[in-house]
Amino acid sequence: MKKMNMLKKFILSSVILIFSFKGFTFDIDEKFEVKTPNMIVKIDDQVGFLYDFKYQIKKLSDFVADPDGWYSSTICGNKLYVIFGSNYFLYHSNKDLYYPKSPSKFNFGSSFLKAKNFDEEIKTIFTLSYSEIKNPTLDDYFDEIKSIIKSVTVPDMLIEQINGNQIKYDTYDMEHYYIGDWEMGMQLFRYGARPWATSKNPVGMNIKMDFKEAQNSIVILNGYVHPDKRHLYKANRRLKKIRVTSPDANFYVESEFEDTVHFHEVKFPEPVTSVNIEILDYYEGNKYKDLCVQMFGVRNFSFLNENSIRNLSFDYLMRYKKYEE
Repeated sequence: MKKMNMLKKFILSSVILIFSFKGFTFDIDEKFEVKTPNMIVKIDDQVGFLYDFKYQIKKLSDFVADPDGWYSSTICGNKLYVIFGSNYFLYHSNKDLYYPKSPSKFNFGSSFLKAKNFDEEIKTIFTLSYSEIKNPTLDDYFDEIKSIIKSVTVPDMLIEQINGNQIKYDTYDMEHYYIGDWEMGMQLFRYGARPWATSKNPVGMNIKMDFKEAQNSIVILNGYVHPDKRHLYKANRRLKKIRVTSPDANFYVESEFEDTVHFHEVKFPEPVTSVNIEILDYYEGNKYKDLCVQMFGVRNFSFLNENSIRNLSFDYLMRYKKYEE
């Protein structure tokens, strides 16, 4: 009996069980700011938007999910769809919104850059920022992601034949999903990025993430997330429940997803350099059998310096006019 009790104690001490229950949080710090194309900042527990020299402050509860699973609200008279969670906050408008007399080609109603060739477009936009690097590779431009995530390895992927062309739903776009620049103070996401998609029943599949630096969480953008084809989120299968383990430590985390378009963060009890994500369950798609995940990533980066923090209240409350509904 004594040996049995010791065995039980050993088993209990060798595995840490953590449940991350259904739901998600918007976990941003005091340095949160989306500077370009639009200006969005954290003001206490709310989010402030600046557009056309007017500002409006919204509570997160003002953003309501529609039947397609997307959150939206009206900001300064324009309807914006938003994707938030962890410390990300993306926005997109149904119509192009431009500042008056602005020479910029950016759509100020979106965090997503529309381009026929996103990779070539960002090389043009960020040429000056990477001028010190001789013959920069594409991965140099995406150093925010590449400096942290070594690889994302999946066991399966969907391959389609469309008009004689082979389309792979692999992890390429999620590994090149966004680019940020400190000097220009902007961050742009890939419009129309292909998600990773499965070709068969996903239950039991394992995805491996390896990091160059130890991480204490991962961030997942679940489903097929296209800002102008929002029906694709519910049309395809989505993650419902996963189990995360690591060869670096004795723990596992089970996490359940709310069925809305959001960035879902799974936190660990200690930093690790590698994790294994096992799919336990999924939400059924109303049209397709493919399970899609737009991004397996990490927490977002910040571009805000201390001087900007001190000036935020002045910028919003003194320099700009409050938008009235």
